[in-house]
Amino acid sequence: MTLAELLTQMGIPVESVTRMRLGRGVVGKATWVVIVALAVLGLVAARTNDVHLLWGVVGLSGLLVVLYIFKVFSFAKSPSVDT
Repeated sequence: MTLAELLTQMGIPVESVTRMRLGRGVVGKATWVVIVALAVLGLVAARTNDVHLLWGVVGLSGLLVVLYIFKVFSFAKSPSVDT
């Protein structure tokens, strides 16, 4: 299965992903890391039937998103400290 087929199956137009542009700075790179990590966790969740693993994926995904938002907001307050 290709990425385009997977996106189409999820109802996401491929054009919307190819038009997405992020900056080259710290926040842009961190955003790419979070997107890839969430995609991998989504793939794991889609391939398993183990309830405990699914709860682990949900918990890890939530933790990752909360940590990302917290770090981006703290970077926005004082960018010179986190560089």
